[in-house]
Amino acid sequence: MINMIWRASVPTSRRNEQWRASVLTSRLPPCGRIVSGSIAERREGQASACPAAVTPPHQKSLRLRVSVLKKRSTLNVLRAGTPALPTAHTQNTRPTRITLVTNRLRVSLVLLASSLLLAGCLSGSRQAQREALTQKRTFVPLAGPAKPLSPASRAAAVKVRAFRAQPPFDARHFIVRRPGGEFAADYYNGWLAAPHELIRVQATRYIEASGVFEAVYDSASGTVAPLGLEGLVTELYLDHTGDTPTAVVALRLLVLDERAPSFTVLATHEAQARVAYTPGTPSAASEAFGQALTQVLEELTTALSTSKLSVAER
Repeated sequence: MINMIWRASVPTSRRNEQWRASVLTSRLPPCGRIVSGSIAERREGQASACPAAVTPPHQKSLRLRVSVLKKRSTLNVLRAGTPALPTAHTQNTRPTRITLVTNRLRVSLVLLASSLLLAGCLSGSRQAQREALTQKRTFVPLAGPAKPLSPASRAAAVKVRAFRAQPPFDARHFIVRRPGGEFAADYYNGWLAAPHELIRVQATRYIEASGVFEAVYDSASGTVAPLGLEGLVTELYLDHTGDTPTAVVALRLLVLDERAPSFTVLATHEAQARVAYTPGTPSAASEAFGQALTQVLEELTTALSTSKLSVAER
């Protein structure tokens, strides 16, 4: 009866609130339970007991497993250096790589072939040079023995100075004159040294043996001689314009007064000789040059023996 009196005394709205509060809320989540006004007032200003969205434990474990698997796959990709899965990029780069490898192989083959060809050309040129050297011959124009002269009075001592040769006869190759006024060089036959130097040595020996001068000194000698002798080779070639080849030598000699201040020319003589030869042996042309030089020196020494070579008195 007291209960009935209490229910009667309690307003209807209050009853509804108590009834709602008496409903079991254990099955609802903590954030979805209905609490009374007094409890709600106590919890105002405090942080909510539960987060806005609570993830179930089994979903968290699945996400952790997926992230671990992703990390492992990333590490494997980095270690291997290639993508784990074929993508459009990898599929497109395969033909490019094959093309690059093919181009490199082609370049390597071209370089190899070029090196082989170059080696063959070099070996062939070296072989040709060796054959040319074996065929090349060098000579010295050897003058024959001099004929002793007995002049009335010998000239004073003479020092043989440098000889010169007019171009193109100063070349070490044999110069050949052909029909039509053509001159050519024979690269397979030539002189062992400069031709004017070889002729100077032969002229010094010949003049000394002839006895025209009291003494003959070389240009390298430190002796001071009263006379000086200079030479100029004006012609030295093989003449092939006629029916028979001919060796031509022309030489001019000058005798100078070394004691005069102006180096007065006391005598000048020039001679030329032509000697025919048969080009049957390699040394035929050189022997013809030697015979022509002998004739020239003989004529020059004879002319010097008759010249007045008086020097100025100091």
